[in-house]
Amino acid sequence: MDYDLCISNGTIVDGTGRTGFMADILIKDDKIIDLVPCATGNPAEIIDAGGLIVCPGFIDIHAHSEFSLLAMRDAQSKIRQGVTTEIVGNCGFSAAPVSQKNPLKESILPYYEVSSDWADFNEYFEKLESTGIVVNIGSLVGQSTVRGAVLGSSEREATPSELELMKREVAKALDAGAYGLSIGFPYAPGCFAGIEEIQELALAAGCRGGFISAHIRNQSTDLVPSILELIDIGEYANAAVQVSHLKAVGKENWGRSGQALEVIDHAIARGIDVTADTYPYTAHFSPLTSYVPRTLLADGKTTFQRRLEDADYKSATHDELVAAGRGIENTLVCRSGNVSIEGQDICEIAARRAQDVYQTVLDLLEENIDTWAIGFEMCEQDIKNILKSKHVMIGSDGESLNYDERYFKGEKVHPRYYGTFPRILGKYVREEHVLGIAEAVNKMTLKPAQRLGLTDRGMVAKGMVADIAIFDSMNISDQATYESPFQFPVGIPHVIVNGVPVIKEGRFTGRRAGKILRKRN
Repeated sequence: MDYDLCISNGTIVDGTGRTGFMADILIKDDKIIDLVPCATGNPAEIIDAGGLIVCPGFIDIHAHSEFSLLAMRDAQSKIRQGVTTEIVGNCGFSAAPVSQKNPLKESILPYYEVSSDWADFNEYFEKLESTGIVVNIGSLVGQSTVRGAVLGSSEREATPSELELMKREVAKALDAGAYGLSIGFPYAPGCFAGIEEIQELALAAGCRGGFISAHIRNQSTDLVPSILELIDIGEYANAAVQVSHLKAVGKENWGRSGQALEVIDHAIARGIDVTADTYPYTAHFSPLTSYVPRTLLADGKTTFQRRLEDADYKSATHDELVAAGRGIENTLVCRSGNVSIEGQDICEIAARRAQDVYQTVLDLLEENIDTWAIGFEMCEQDIKNILKSKHVMIGSDGESLNYDERYFKGEKVHPRYYGTFPRILGKYVREEHVLGIAEAVNKMTLKPAQRLGLTDRGMVAKGMVADIAIFDSMNISDQATYESPFQFPVGIPHVIVNGVPVIKEGRFTGRRAGKILRKRN
């Protein structure tokens, strides 16, 4: 038999959830052409996987790499985790559509020194493909991005003609290959949309077979009602729904993961297609502007930052934050552009400045409107409860990065960017036995492939695309920490994308074998 690559002597965990088995994998071009007990012949390349687990490449169902990939195409933070496919465009924000009104131009693109010389998904995908990508990329279309392209950052109801334009943009995105619509309920400008507007955009996606993913409206006190709201939107649109980064935020809400999972179970029992994704950390990572009432961002972040220069406006805004009373304990400053405070607790910064924490938040935003924060607001038991649910898959909620001093300048990111998938296999499989190894691999491979309708990926089997991760189950471990997040994991010596070894014996081969994955309508 003619083949290019043989992976021999490994234990195959095929993605279906069944127990691992021994076989050699034969690969020709980008396909697995057979699994055999003992390969014969002389392929161009052999990978000896003796003592290792061979599984499908991990599918990061919830990623935010749409812009970072344009600046850092080698995607080292993801490929070294065993991730071979990323789905971007989550939480309501996507790379397209782009217009002169689109507020994404305020900060995200300049941060990575990227110019938006595309208007729609076809042009964006062409730009990604023009110099090659390391991992496969698929995208959702963001509701906030669509609204921003049509209405800018306006805090008002869309007119009937504007709503039609937005629906047309969603349809155009799905026709170009987007997998569905993402919603970011808390984030401007999408947060200014009424529920009827969101329903209509969801319907435009559902009519084309897309699913609806959402950063729900509230992940704390109103966790359950917010999940029910998303389920209602899915029913209206006749579309499957995905709860993004499912969690229970705030100490007073710890333990509510059980209620959230019950709501999902009951919806499924009624015949509704509901799934969720999660990441294995007790801290979230959000723009510091998310601590500010959304109405203050109605004219855009840059305008809000400029207004903070006015002492009276800043004082009134401070009073609003105090009245809202959101806790900001155990919250670290990140991506602030100020190395002297990077990674420090906001309460400690406030104490040094002899001011309350809300004044410090406003000062930090005045200094840099794009400051982010890591908030330690979840508990370990909820993480374990959520991971155990058969309806939950894994997503990093992170970007593909290569550490580059040009972009980070001593700044920090969340360790999930570098550690999500190996952390599942190390901490929650090997060390704490929360999941079995086959179950965990299923949550990172076939389960997200099924949500996306990818019939040729997510499983090690004859005829499937050869996206493959090979890891040492006894040693795989995340190394990224909150103090030192730019650390690659250990225990993943080989990663293959579309039949091409991209990580070999722990080294990056420099080969960009990724493809654009478009939804098949």
